[in-house]
Amino acid sequence: MSEGIILYGDQVEAVAEALRELNPRYGTDVPVRCCEDGAEADAVREAEPGIDWSVVEMYRPGVDRAKATGDGLWLNTSLVTPDRAARAIEKPDLTAWYEIENPTRVVSVDGGPPADDYSNLTIVVPEDQRQIVHAVPEGGTRPPCVSPDADMVMPTGDLWVLVQARQPDRILCPECTARHP
Repeated sequence: MSEGIILYGDQVEAVAEALRELNPRYGTDVPVRCCEDGAEADAVREAEPGIDWSVVEMYRPGVDRAKATGDGLWLNTSLVTPDRAARAIEKPDLTAWYEIENPTRVVSVDGGPPADDYSNLTIVVPEDQRQIVHAVPEGGTRPPCVSPDADMVMPTGDLWVLVQARQPDRILCPECTARHP
């Protein structure tokens, strides 16, 4: 079964163009359809059942439109440029893992166990806390560039290409950035 991309919502034409610029196979070998809403996207899927469609909703907060059925990728157009959206569509299985040095801790202010109402607990955020973001294929294991002495490592479902675009308070792992530009 061949693959295809259905884009619906805001800025779909710009994202389709960014996909074609990123990789010429989009629009030739991989059909790209632009739709107004999810109902139209569902109609495209039904009309061309021989294609394994990836459905991408390009949404903007506060704008309501009919949603497509089934799972898909949702990208907020107020945060993601068409170029960045195209890269997310191209690599939707590359996720971010966070290596945290000196993580936030919850401690008891009186040294005892937590009170029933938690009134004796406080949250401590160390001033020297650092977050290093790593790229990991979905379902992958701890990357070799994560320090073996890491205080905490948190796998996420965050897309690597989106984290690269908007994480000024975090450090991108240079090795992961070189492997996955």
